[in-house]
Amino acid sequence: MVAGGARFASSAGRLHRWIALIVGIQLLLWVASGLFMSVVPIERIRGEHLKAVPAPAVDPHALVPEIATALAALPPGKADRIEIRQMLGQPVLLLAGEGGARLFDARTGAPLSPISADTARALAAADFTGKGKPVSVSAVTAASPEYRGPLPAWRVDFDDAETTRLFVSADEGRVAARRTGLWRVYDFLWSLHIMDWRDHEDINNNWLRGASALALLLALTGVVLIPWRMGWLRKRRRWN
Repeated sequence: MVAGGARFASSAGRLHRWIALIVGIQLLLWVASGLFMSVVPIERIRGEHLKAVPAPAVDPHALVPEIATALAALPPGKADRIEIRQMLGQPVLLLAGEGGARLFDARTGAPLSPISADTARALAAADFTGKGKPVSVSAVTAASPEYRGPLPAWRVDFDDAETTRLFVSADEGRVAARRTGLWRVYDFLWSLHIMDWRDHEDINNNWLRGASALALLLALTGVVLIPWRMGWLRKRRRWN
C-alpha cells in the first residue's frame, strides 16, 4: 500500500512540476499585482489628491425668473434628469435622457454643448490642483482602456510630474475621468491580473478561467505531496 502511495506521490510530483512551469509566471504576476493594489491607496491611484474642491451648488431660487425663461427656450423633448450647477462660474442646466446629455445656459436657455477645446482646457485647469498646467487638448471620439466615459470628450494633458490627463465630457461640460502615471501602472497591472490584455475589463475570460483551474490543481497536487515531502508516511512504514 505504501509502495502504491509512493507511485501516486511520484506522479503527483511530476504533474505538480509541469503545472508550475505552465502557470508559474502568472502566479507571480497575480501576487505582484495584488501586492501593488493592496499597498497603494486607491484614492491616490484615482488622482483624488489633485482634484479641486467642487463649486458651491446653485440656488435655483436665486435664478427666478431666469430659469423659467431658459426652460421655455429649450428644444422639445423628454428629459429624465434636469441638473442645475455651475460651469466656470456660470449657472447651467444639464438635461439628460435617452438621447444623451445636453448643456444649456441657465439664464437664457442657449445651448452650450458640445463645449469647445478652450472651454475644456479651462474646466480641466479649474479642476486641477497639482503643480502643472495644461499643455495640450485633443478630441476623444472612441472608448479605450484609459477612458470609457461619455463621448465625445476632450483629453487635456498636463505637464506635471504625474503626467496627469483629465477627460472632459463635451456634452456635459464636466471632468469625467482623471488619469495619472500611477493610474496607468495600476491599469497595466490590472490587465495582467485578470489576463485581459486588450480591454482591461473582462474578468470572465477563458484565459483567466484556465489559469485559475491550473493554479487550483497546482495547489491540490502540492497538498498531496506534503505527507511525502515531510516524511510522515515513510516514518509510519518504519514503525510498522
